[in-house]
Amino acid sequence: MLTTVLIITGILAAVAFSGFFSGIETAAYSVNTIHLHASANGGDKNAALILLMLGNLPRLITTMLIGTNLSIFIATNLLTNFFASNYVKNAELLTTLILTPFCFVFAESLPKRIAFSRPNTSLLLSAKILLFFEYCFFPVSVILSGFGSALQNIIDKKGHTTTELLGRIRLYENFEAKNAEGKISLEQYQMASRIMEHENTTISELMLNPLETFTIDEGMTAREAGVEIRRNGYARALVRNRYMRFTGMIVTVNAIMNNEDKLDRPVSEITEKAMSLNRKTPILHAISKMRQKGARIAIVTSKKGVYIGSVHFNTLINSIVRGLSDTEEG
Repeated sequence: MLTTVLIITGILAAVAFSGFFSGIETAAYSVNTIHLHASANGGDKNAALILLMLGNLPRLITTMLIGTNLSIFIATNLLTNFFASNYVKNAELLTTLILTPFCFVFAESLPKRIAFSRPNTSLLLSAKILLFFEYCFFPVSVILSGFGSALQNIIDKKGHTTTELLGRIRLYENFEAKNAEGKISLEQYQMASRIMEHENTTISELMLNPLETFTIDEGMTAREAGVEIRRNGYARALVRNRYMRFTGMIVTVNAIMNNEDKLDRPVSEITEKAMSLNRKTPILHAISKMRQKGARIAIVTSKKGVYIGSVHFNTLINSIVRGLSDTEEG
């Protein structure tokens, strides 16, 4: 009797864990990271822990998949062995008939629905447990997630061009249909078309070379730098060294004004690291990255990381807007 109770308890626990892993997998895809960042900034350690794990989402998902499959394997073996030890015929078939609908409801459907409706709460309440299982499955999850990423890269390389082309064609067709139906205005259609045209345009086509970029000498005082920047009508400037090369730093008028005690000190003391972008970065990706960082100017680098120019946020935006204006005027 005691053995039967223990086996049933083990089966229910395994199914429960399978439901837990399944639900967390769904929550990881549905979570609102903005709320997590806000909670983490407010001192919530669980939110900070979840953000850390979400930083390597493939490994987290692999951990959940390992847990799900391991739990189902344990439940299946326990029930099959229980039937076999009691001389029940067709133990495997009976186990399948019993566990399949049971697991579908309690290890898949129900946990996923709950996690999808409350992803942040589900993850926050499970933070410590998730960390424990990440440590338990770490070697296996690293290997499997790495293998999965490698396969994904191969698939992406082979199918990237075809998939991208078909997606763009369908998107154009969808916009044309919506415009014909009057669901979007002509201006909206033109703007969407212009944005899609820039999908493969890189920032190297719009960047300024070092000689065209407004820079100031790192040997200037903060006061001199502020005068030079204002005199040229700018709000910020990239800093160059004595060899007339970018240093990777930037100084703003606001930084100069906020450091009145350092006006006679070298401007290098109040500089900040400039954002850098690879020259092959698409315009739309560059706009997104610069908006996230609040950057108005970025240094453009070569494949080897050498500074080869600069690009302004307004230039990227205007390249789309100007193209739209040209289309309307024509």
